[in-house]
Amino acid sequence: MFRRAQILGGLMIFAGALSATGFAAEPVTLEWTVEGVQREALVFAPTAAADEAGAPLVFAFHGHGGNMHRAAQGMRFQQLWPQAIVVYMQGLPTPSKVDPQGLRSGWQVLPSQEKDRDLKFLDAVLATLHEKYKVDDRRIYASGFSNGASFDYLLLAARGKIFAAFAPCAGRLTPELKLVERRPVLHIAGENDRVVSFATAQQTIQSVRRHNGCSEQGEPWGPGCTLYPSDQDAPVVTFIHPAGHVVPAEASELIVKFFKRHALESADARSDRRTQSESSGGEANEPSERHVQSDEAKAFRKTAVSVSFPSQGLMLQGWIYKPSGDGPFPAVIWNHGSERRPTAHPELAKFYTSHGFVVFLPVRHGHGSSPGEYIQDALEKYRGQVHDLKLVQRKAVELQELYNKDVVAALTWLKAQPTVDPTRIAVSGVSYGGIQTLLTAEHDAGVRAFISFAPGAMSWANPELRQREIKAVERARAPLFLLQAKNDYNIGPSEVLGPLIRDRGGINRAKLYPPFGTSHPEGHGGFACWEAGIAIWGPDVLDFLNTAGMSRPPAQ
Repeated sequence: MFRRAQILGGLMIFAGALSATGFAAEPVTLEWTVEGVQREALVFAPTAAADEAGAPLVFAFHGHGGNMHRAAQGMRFQQLWPQAIVVYMQGLPTPSKVDPQGLRSGWQVLPSQEKDRDLKFLDAVLATLHEKYKVDDRRIYASGFSNGASFDYLLLAARGKIFAAFAPCAGRLTPELKLVERRPVLHIAGENDRVVSFATAQQTIQSVRRHNGCSEQGEPWGPGCTLYPSDQDAPVVTFIHPAGHVVPAEASELIVKFFKRHALESADARSDRRTQSESSGGEANEPSERHVQSDEAKAFRKTAVSVSFPSQGLMLQGWIYKPSGDGPFPAVIWNHGSERRPTAHPELAKFYTSHGFVVFLPVRHGHGSSPGEYIQDALEKYRGQVHDLKLVQRKAVELQELYNKDVVAALTWLKAQPTVDPTRIAVSGVSYGGIQTLLTAEHDAGVRAFISFAPGAMSWANPELRQREIKAVERARAPLFLLQAKNDYNIGPSEVLGPLIRDRGGINRAKLYPPFGTSHPEGHGGFACWEAGIAIWGPDVLDFLNTAGMSRPPAQ
């Protein structure tokens, strides 16, 4: 229960003085009674105007033995983000391994520990802040140091729906915690930390990345930082510094930068995404990739025919679209990316069929409704067994080669279809599908052309994969066309593979297009699959296919 508000210098003011629109130049100490125990927090109101949705809210938690005042001085979130409400909560005496008698202040790190006193405290603080300020519920964040960072992870497990992102520093995910929600996490760790060892930090990072569906390889996100993109819109960023159990000087700026990039979906956005998912035949893209399909594309999705084809002892699934007429038609195989549930991509199919192509979208084993083990699950299982980065990188390549057998099987199945001209087939795909396209190019399968979008852009940090893609380009049996937008996750494929493809001569091509959209996901999958992206690369691809002989009918 909220009791009173008190200026730091000792001057008492009443809660009613904290209006929803007023800005406080100085912090106030607010007090609550939670189940008979007095609790307090240091609150900084915004000193700059927020937008119409309200102010972002940042919770910050000190370490064991710390206090809210020192945390405010060290973390400085109120200075770095003047539009935000910033709250430094005060812990209570808490037993720990270094303080078994519980003489110093700290936080619970497991559900039901200390009778959930700190979770209940947070609930009370949040309720009061909603009464006193206009809080943007899509932008509520938590950060903490050491024991406070471990409390962050408890909040992710127990109150994950409330928060948009977390930034724990020098903390750990307690093994007993069960994570349910997927939320963006910035984890800060010191290589010489003697309290929370670097090995423990790595285990925490790996667990969170696995839970969030992050890519195997990361990409630079600034000095000392690595971003691991997520197919669940829950990326993990790591900041690894050489010091010990400290909050590094640059940490607070990184945390604010990270928080500003993440917000929860509104109810309307979630509804829109579900509608799009249902209309496209699978999971929607990442929230940051969402766009509105045209009514024509939604209607065209209904023309997809679900098919099955054999591969590696399994019956895999896929979709096929056909133009009007009896054929035989030229055909394009489209290889999906790493997503667990690929979609039927009516925008791509509508484009190709309007130019007289059959379009086949096979679903590799373990993806969507195709039986078998999902590729990311297989890689994570192996990672948990070997704990050797180089071996994991090699395994990632081996898995790509294993799943490529499904693409070859799909190609064999397609050639046997009566409406398809088996001498005029092209293979294309994006991301993991772009890798699959290059690997398929090594086979002497009579394919006329290969069109690879952003092959391995999200996994480009894997040197084994880079070398494997180089080898595939060198061994390609037919012309290649590599395409990327400049704002893709990583333009390494264009920078490394592009020159190799152009050096092959003939009609081989590689093109780096201007940025598409405003984010990495839009520059990656959006550029390859959305109608607006297709309008950009479509003429180039049609010209490439025509030059490769795809438009010429079979000899009579």
